[in-house]
Amino acid sequence: MPVIKHKSGLTRITHYRYFGRTVALLVILVLTGAYLAYEYRYRLEVMMEDFFEPKKELPAQAPDNRPKLIATFRDQPPNMFYYSKGRFSGPLRLVLEQAANEIGYRVDWRQQALSASLAGLADNSIDIVPHVRSRTREREKAYRYSANIREEQRSVYFALWEHNPKVIKGLSDLEGMAVGYPQGNYFNTDFQRASHFNKAAYSTVESMVLAFHRQEINVMLVSSKREVEQRLQAIGARSVKYADFTLDDNPGLYFLYSKNPAQQAVYDRLDQALINMKKQGAIEDIFHSFALAAPEQGSQEPAGHDKYEWRLK
Repeated sequence: MPVIKHKSGLTRITHYRYFGRTVALLVILVLTGAYLAYEYRYRLEVMMEDFFEPKKELPAQAPDNRPKLIATFRDQPPNMFYYSKGRFSGPLRLVLEQAANEIGYRVDWRQQALSASLAGLADNSIDIVPHVRSRTREREKAYRYSANIREEQRSVYFALWEHNPKVIKGLSDLEGMAVGYPQGNYFNTDFQRASHFNKAAYSTVESMVLAFHRQEINVMLVSSKREVEQRLQAIGARSVKYADFTLDDNPGLYFLYSKNPAQQAVYDRLDQALINMKKQGAIEDIFHSFALAAPEQGSQEPAGHDKYEWRLK
């Protein structure tokens, strides 16, 4: 006589419990994915535009006949950063493109070092240079500043060879040393006025790193640890260390415009678009989308700076 097996009520309840947990987990995952897609929508928008190109069999898109603004980009994480060869992202890209779109313009991006970008502003071959921190009289004479985009804490580091016994606790400890820095950058007034050490300006971070490797300079002034360390690694150089002393301030964040008379009315409209975006919270929304959090008091760049998650004010 066949034996009929049946599951007990306890077994069925256990199965229902597992099924309910699975459904609940799926719901949580879907909701979490939707939330992250919304929070990081600006970053995803840039990535998708760069990686997903129209299929060849589709008809070509109509040419963009809007007037263009020529802007430059460089590796300045977390506000602008390279994420693959020839591609960059960051909140400043989105802020400028959205503001330009508001006034009926498009942005034509070109990769250039800061020194070359400033030279382009001077001869009117470049319209806009993003990511400018310090506002100086010298720069105001040569270029036009945009509306202030936001306030940010900035720390600039002093890099030495890892086994260099020198201890730097202040500018006075640089006595007789050769300090390299990227041309076009402006640091605090004490550094600019100091004369007890030698200063060497370099057109690019790469040329500064090479001079450091050749021991033409003893110290590098560094705003992006990640970029300097990548340059050193590329040439097989040994590691560096950073002094405990840093140059800290809380400057604004600006775009620099050329003083081309033909473009001043355009810059007026662009500034107004930036001001409106700031009032409406759109700028902070974009920065938040790139996971840039408010800093704790006295915080500095954390160890994971290569992940572009540095804390800003």
